[in-house]
Amino acid sequence: MNRRSAIAAACLGLIASAGAVAAEPGPVCAPGYAAAECGSTERCEAVLEQDPYDVPARIALCDALVEQGSLLDAMVVLRQGLDGCAGRSYACSVLQIALSNVEELAEKDAPDLRADRRRDQAFKRQYCLGPSASDESIQACNEALLSFGEDGALYQALGAKYQRRGQPAQALQNLRRAVALLPDSDEARRLLDEAEAARLELADACLASQDLDACNAATLAGEPDELRLQRRRAELLQHQGRRDAALQALLTAQSLAPDDSDLARGLLPLVDDALETRPDDPELAAARAAALAAVGEVDPAILAYRRTLALNPADEEASRRLLALREQRRERLERLCFATQDIDVCRQSILPGEPDEQRILAHVAAVEAAEQRRAEAEQALTEAAEAAEPSSPPEAGAEPALAAAGSTARPLRFRNAPAADGSTH
Repeated sequence: MNRRSAIAAACLGLIASAGAVAAEPGPVCAPGYAAAECGSTERCEAVLEQDPYDVPARIALCDALVEQGSLLDAMVVLRQGLDGCAGRSYACSVLQIALSNVEELAEKDAPDLRADRRRDQAFKRQYCLGPSASDESIQACNEALLSFGEDGALYQALGAKYQRRGQPAQALQNLRRAVALLPDSDEARRLLDEAEAARLELADACLASQDLDACNAATLAGEPDELRLQRRRAELLQHQGRRDAALQALLTAQSLAPDDSDLARGLLPLVDDALETRPDDPELAAARAAALAAVGEVDPAILAYRRTLALNPADEEASRRLLALREQRRERLERLCFATQDIDVCRQSILPGEPDEQRILAHVAAVEAAEQRRAEAEQALTEAAEAAEPSSPPEAGAEPALAAAGSTARPLRFRNAPAADGSTH
């Protein structure tokens, strides 16, 4: 599945604003993105402590840190979010663009920051390699990695710190990278094995109890149990009344199992609530469309995907799914409408603006004409004309039958009317 172009289009507003972040007041990290309203760094940090996957809160914390002049801290916050966003392409893209914006701001408006970073690189690295597992030491590791890049010793040290703090998922992310960079390190391998065992133990506790902390600590993108853990997190978060956090968990779960009908039924009420306040959010629109499709609501899903593509025309996955749903709809119409004389079913099947709208009305007109109901047939053709443009050939079948019934109705021409095989004229 290739979503690169869709993601790029969804984020164009963020990219376009990146060049102005240093000059304009207001949000810097991701202008145009609906950040959370935490109010302060402390409150945003508290939200992320409960739900590390809350991207709006992470963007809000980034903005608060930038406003304080803590650009390095803002970069660390975004980097931590990127480490845990696998599986949610749109969220990853927002965080990546935000990181680019902050880095650009640092380069343009804080040239002395580069010199400061060079002076304390050695200190940060040594502090990271030390035994402390404090917040400060973890921040030192993250900042050192920003400076030094792929350093196996730093990844190993950071993984060991997370393991001592009881955060095996974060430990695994770093220790796996350490083992890849230090394949001959027995210590890195030993720490990795310990972290894997600890994470599995917490995963079992999550699934067997009401321990949300265990769920948060065990959930790791890309693991075989990620779907089960995210669904469990959503269940526990909803039980606590934290619907926004539950929504984020279910969105991640949906990215792993888009056709799961049970998951979709749980997701739909949360998405609908969120769309009340964020009606133009392309990720929410796509999630709602996918959920409707998963529960078998073909026509509502078609309308929802049309809305998704109106918000993000380059969403290739939405386009692909819309075509598949239209094929399902075509097969249903062939059985229940076009192969019958049941005009009530045909009329109930009309979706305004769909390519098959004119063909349905033409079929209704033909049936009415064949039954010598000339006025009803003319009405059906008039309705079709109202949805048509006068530049396409007429739908075959309706007008000959209408003429046979004695109609004097003027010939009508239809807009891109689909033929029986689903193609357009």
